[in-house]
Amino acid sequence: MLTKKVMSFIIAVIMVFAAIPINAQTDFMFEPVYNCTEDMSFEMSFDNSKEFVALLKEMEIPEEFEIFADLEKFLETLFSVEGKILAQADVSEDMKKAQISIVADDFNSIDFNRNLKMDITSKLGMWFEYDFTDNINPVFEIIYSIPFMEKYVHMDIFDIMTDEEKAQFVSIMFATMEKSLDSDTKDFFMEIFEKHADIDTSLSRATIKIDNDALVGIVNDMIPYIANLAGQYLSEEEKMAMLESIDSFKIENIKLLGEKGIECKYNFKNGKISKASTAVDISIDFSEIYTSVTGMEWYFESKGNLDFTFKTDTVVSKIGSTKVNMPTITDENTFSLTEKMKEDMTYPTEIPEEENAYPHWYIGGDVNKLPVIDGEIYVPLRMTLESGYEDTVSIAFEKGVITVSCEYFPDFKTMKLTNGSSKVYFDGVEKKTDSVVIQDGTTYVSNKLFTEYFGWEFSSAYYDMLSNIYNYSFWAE
Repeated sequence: MLTKKVMSFIIAVIMVFAAIPINAQTDFMFEPVYNCTEDMSFEMSFDNSKEFVALLKEMEIPEEFEIFADLEKFLETLFSVEGKILAQADVSEDMKKAQISIVADDFNSIDFNRNLKMDITSKLGMWFEYDFTDNINPVFEIIYSIPFMEKYVHMDIFDIMTDEEKAQFVSIMFATMEKSLDSDTKDFFMEIFEKHADIDTSLSRATIKIDNDALVGIVNDMIPYIANLAGQYLSEEEKMAMLESIDSFKIENIKLLGEKGIECKYNFKNGKISKASTAVDISIDFSEIYTSVTGMEWYFESKGNLDFTFKTDTVVSKIGSTKVNMPTITDENTFSLTEKMKEDMTYPTEIPEEENAYPHWYIGGDVNKLPVIDGEIYVPLRMTLESGYEDTVSIAFEKGVITVSCEYFPDFKTMKLTNGSSKVYFDGVEKKTDSVVIQDGTTYVSNKLFTEYFGWEFSSAYYDMLSNIYNYSFWAE
């Protein structure tokens, strides 16, 4: 149901500013600031590109990639970025009405190879406005701006809901807001942090330090509590299944942070936050995660670490006097995601079995190899046909000649191809295609055979470096 799908997102939006401290007591982490402006500068660096490249090579990243790029330098610069964020919030004390703006400018200088360096400056903006003070005509709108789109994107959540869904949505929102303001909830989270984190406070400043053991402890203590909160939106059966799963889930012996961990520093002025800085030493060990999740040994020589350093410096101002700069949207400067979703929602959600059963709408699969010959991607013949037609297709191979027959083929019943030949015969009529090849016992044909003679659309082909698997797909009309 739509209401449940957007709940986690909306809760996150409402609580964006909930962790900003406004006094120098031990509970400063959980006292929300309803109206303020944050100017933040951030910097992220990728610290172990050499080790990560060694892992990628063990995973058999295509050698062709190193012809075009200095892989180590490329990864190091690709994941190193700096920028600024301006965040504004104007939220009512009962949290039933708000305007929130988050606008980011970032700079990334990417070294692709010794001949190509790219300096990329980009902007990202997200704006939220909601008003639940009027139960009959509630408001929740989202606007965002992304680097590769000229126009704003606008979404009106309530415009795609039924009246029943609107009422349920507002009811859930009210319950969520009351819970977020509940003193028991704040006390619970405060106790968790006091239990695990190293917290030092005074009238003018505060410091929080969290090492890997502390982070694991905080996560393990928070998961059951959050699950119980989420359970109020589930059926009793769903809730029981989720809680049983949570009970058996514990993060143990998993490395998420490096030696420096997380350190947050806050300065206070007149009892309110004036400055904040954060330094995070991220060190994720995929070998430990793999072993913990699967129970099997890590089978690569490389450790599988990802090491990042993330730093922020923030100045908080205009507390109590912030006016959020919401963009002015028009038909000319905006793309309506709401209207697009409404169009999509008019399509049938299920396709009758008796209509267009063969070929299937989605055709493709996962393979160990996708040859590229003369610039064309080749796909496995048998897998592709059986994905589209299942056991209604018959494939025979004799002395290099492949004979394929199916009553659901478009405008023909039989297709014949020959290994190494560019000729294809449809019911005996000769046509041209790219040459058929056999590699490692598998017959491959160019994707153009299906796009030109079957009328399919070649959707995608990509390589998953983590699983070392290729995926390809067609859409059949």
